[in-house]
Amino acid sequence: MRNLGVVDGIAYACGMAREVYRREGDDNWIAMNAPRKGKEIVGFEAIDGFDRSEIYAVGLKGDIWEWNSSAWTQHASPTNVILNGVCCAPNGEVYICGQQGMLISGRGSSWGLIDLGDFAADFWDVHYFNNTIYLATMFTLFTYTKEDGLEAVNFGDDAPTSCYRLTSAEGVLWSVGSADIFSYDGKSWTRVD
Repeated sequence: MRNLGVVDGIAYACGMAREVYRREGDDNWIAMNAPRKGKEIVGFEAIDGFDRSEIYAVGLKGDIWEWNSSAWTQHASPTNVILNGVCCAPNGEVYICGQQGMLISGRGSSWGLIDLGDFAADFWDVHYFNNTIYLATMFTLFTYTKEDGLEAVNFGDDAPTSCYRLTSAEGVLWSVGSADIFSYDGKSWTRVD
């Protein structure tokens, strides 16, 4: 397994060979795998959804798949690079990030690239918090808005040396890296020791 997402309070795990499992209780994971051809090398790196009838999984070769509560559909992708993160945002858009500075937005069968100029570092996660898109590389955290474009987050004097994964709960955004954990309450960043 490569990642875990929570949709409508239900945990979904995804991984190589386009495997997806839905947790139905203690020690009870139900397979809901997306199809693959033979021993084709494919896999999912991230999963998220608006609800149980609209779940997105992304991964190797630019894969973008959607679960509609009964079957998976593969959507045409504007890229073939590895996609590492997906976020179903409250504004109704799906944001997907990946290698080579890839940022994609869309929903259903309509997907388009967001132009970040010559930015080419790999994004590892994307998260929507307080009406802003956050993007994590291995070492830096960025925000993206249509008005301001891509901007590095200003942590002040105590900046992290690692970022990598993002999540939020109870009004707090979390940046989790191999050496650093930071929380953001919408006003200030705090290192967690």
